[in-house]
Amino acid sequence: MRFLETRRLLFSMIYWYTLYVSFWSQLSDIAQIIFFDMRGHGRSDLNNAANWTLTQWGRDVAEFCDNLGLNNPIIAGFSFGGWVALSYAIQFPDHPSKLILCNTEAKVDFQARIAAYRKKGGAKVAAIVEKLAYEPDEKTEQQYIEHCIPLFCEHPYTDQELNRCFRRTQVWNRFDQNEYRTFDFLPELDKIHCPTLVLAGTEDPEHPPTSAKKMVTALSNCETEYALIRDAGDPVYRDKPTETLRIIKKFLK
Repeated sequence: MRFLETRRLLFSMIYWYTLYVSFWSQLSDIAQIIFFDMRGHGRSDLNNAANWTLTQWGRDVAEFCDNLGLNNPIIAGFSFGGWVALSYAIQFPDHPSKLILCNTEAKVDFQARIAAYRKKGGAKVAAIVEKLAYEPDEKTEQQYIEHCIPLFCEHPYTDQELNRCFRRTQVWNRFDQNEYRTFDFLPELDKIHCPTLVLAGTEDPEHPPTSAKKMVTALSNCETEYALIRDAGDPVYRDKPTETLRIIKKFLK
């Protein structure tokens, strides 16, 4: 593992990592990029369902690094991965050297999300998001896939790209039932003290920038850079790849 000593380390913790390899790999000139499937995700073992929690997934990040002898990693988390990155950084504040939080939040604001979808897709779409938030069922989930995911950004993922993903619905369903509506990292964000970059898009209905701004405000004990990228959705680099890459490289260097 000697080659690791001369390169920065960036872990991109991503729920459907096959969608994001092409963008994050562009940072390989300044960092060694390591993608991994979290416990229960992708090609990883399902393990015990009792361990499908943000607390455990956060611990897994630290243990993954420690088992490979990777010190002071740079952790990047997108969307769901951002929640895991926050769990990790709160539990192990001395572990990371830097943190990148992309299109995510410390607490899901469902009312802000519903309003953002109403603005972008109208009342019908907002009704789907509201029902999924408070009274989820299989029919609404399918409506969400059909009508809401295409509104994430101006250049949505194609069916071909989405079909390459490994989907573990049982993992999400358990998380949806147990933590999704209740987790709140905002009161604990002052434990994080490594430099942190927060990336948000003005046109992101899934993770509205108002939620990102609340997260930035609560990150009171670290050097925080907040980049609100105009005309960008979820993820920001899908709509504004060049600008996003420039911001991240500047932060890493």
